[in-house]
Amino acid sequence: MKKMQIVLKSLLILCVPIALLWGMFLFFGNQLTMTDINEVYNLPEQTELVVELNLKNIDSRLIDEVLVGGEGDYLIKYLKEHIQSSKFEKEFGINWFRPVTYFQTQFGDGTLQGLIVYISDKNSWNKNINTFLGNTSIARSVGQVGIVVQSKQLNKHELNRFVELCKTETNESKEDLKSLVRIKQNVTGFESEFICDASQDMIRLNGVSKLSNLDNFTSLNYVLEPAAFHFTTEFVPDSTYAELNQFLPITSVEGMKVVALSCNYRGLTIDNSSGELILLPNADVILKFNRKLVADDIKQIFASANVTTDQITIGKKVFYYKLLLNDVLYVGESKFENAGVVENNQRIGIRISGAPAHLTNLEGNSFVKAAISMSSNINSLFQLLRSMKDIQMTTQVVSDSRMNVDLKFNFKASKNPLLTVIEGVLINFL
Repeated sequence: MKKMQIVLKSLLILCVPIALLWGMFLFFGNQLTMTDINEVYNLPEQTELVVELNLKNIDSRLIDEVLVGGEGDYLIKYLKEHIQSSKFEKEFGINWFRPVTYFQTQFGDGTLQGLIVYISDKNSWNKNINTFLGNTSIARSVGQVGIVVQSKQLNKHELNRFVELCKTETNESKEDLKSLVRIKQNVTGFESEFICDASQDMIRLNGVSKLSNLDNFTSLNYVLEPAAFHFTTEFVPDSTYAELNQFLPITSVEGMKVVALSCNYRGLTIDNSSGELILLPNADVILKFNRKLVADDIKQIFASANVTTDQITIGKKVFYYKLLLNDVLYVGESKFENAGVVENNQRIGIRISGAPAHLTNLEGNSFVKAAISMSSNINSLFQLLRSMKDIQMTTQVVSDSRMNVDLKFNFKASKNPLLTVIEGVLINFL
């Protein structure tokens, strides 16, 4: 989850200048011939996160909708109202219509982040760029290519060492980015590369993940037939297990953890019938554990609930349960025979399908629901999820350490994917 947050933050930060300068793209986007970024600065192979953005590859239909169709008028109005408080009020001399590379990585005893860009105005670059990522940064340039690096843990001498390490004297340039965005991650035990493209009604990411512990994927003998918002995963990393405990009303039991699951999610119930606020999923789920379940395990897993021979009651909500195998448990608000449980003998990896609008369904305590509705950040997120028709994610395990990933965000016909995402960015960041 933390890795994904880093990637999303990187993309979101870059989207603001995109919205500001998008209208000028048709006039200037293809008029400049510049040195290849990679002929000047090459990031070390072990850089943990690299996000490459190339506006040249935006679908022309999307631009037409903004400039001709007027679909982006409300964004321009929003920008006019809020831009005075934005850090992009300053001119940094960056040409956002040429390839932009954002990166984040460990170096020495600290973490740093930075941008490699094309420079449109050397005077503005020299005057303002040191404040673009914060005051604890340094910037350098060679010809039309610039780099700015920032860190709260590293001093300027160490940042300069990193920049010198990135300099290259080779004339060998890398393959041009054919997509809108390319994302690369390289951390201990995990390496991936994805490309992102946007069309009139879809944003798509596909690529390859390499995991040193892919053999830790656990085959699920039973899964749920996809319904509502569905996700199945045969791998639950330790880093996300605590978050799983927050999502499901289960208690951590020493020596026991969920290693795979299949879930159909319909929403969330806010229950305070016991005087304590409890969030309960409206869902059916199959859980596979790392060991056999013994007689008292179910009562320990659901320690805050009233457990009978086939039911679990938490507050006013009743869940049904059934032990499918000695290490596989079904729990859900649907009775077992109505839940759509099927046997499985295939390697699934990770699968997601269905309408993400189900993630916005809230039932129960009206006061809490009203408080949530007053949050502009949550509202913008909910609007984004409701604007999608569905999400489809499939993976294919092709070797002991390699997995192909295909992720599609399909939007409703009346919604423009990039404009919808940029709108959410502006509300959250300006």
